[in-house]
Amino acid sequence: MPESQLRTIAEIFPKAPIEFGSYITDTEPPLDIAYLAARIVIGEDRRSLRIPTDGDLSLFLSYRGKDAAVCSAQDHVDTLVLTQFQGRNGRVGYRLNGGLRWVSLTADQMLQIASDPQTPYRRIALLPLLAMGNVTEAASYEGVQRKHEEAMARLRLSYSKEECLYIRDL
Repeated sequence: MPESQLRTIAEIFPKAPIEFGSYITDTEPPLDIAYLAARIVIGEDRRSLRIPTDGDLSLFLSYRGKDAAVCSAQDHVDTLVLTQFQGRNGRVGYRLNGGLRWVSLTADQMLQIASDPQTPYRRIALLPLLAMGNVTEAASYEGVQRKHEEAMARLRLSYSKEECLYIRDL
């Protein structure tokens, strides 16, 4: 997809305010949803961010003005392929990871993007775990594996042997 189309996606999403409250977990102290924000960042604009990115576009979650987690995706004609789920190291990443089901939230938002009639996507897909971006940067492989499984379940994806992807037609 040309960068101009990716910029259009970045401008129109999220279409409605994200209901962060439905993703909050029982943690003490609870996250203050007033300090949560999400934004789509594309292309070169992602270089200045503190979390490494993959793919063509990234959905960043921030808490108290600091980037805390990212879900990245690659544009493949009519398929939006999720390539990365990564939390930030440090205190803000730890707070978000413990207080918010952020993988489910970002997966839901990416599904919303892929399903929107203004985008060219007719499918959403997820790379196999070993092909995901920045897996080696993670604190634990088991944590990455749990996030991958959470995304697969949330998006209701099936594995395609032909394409070596977890896919859902929209």
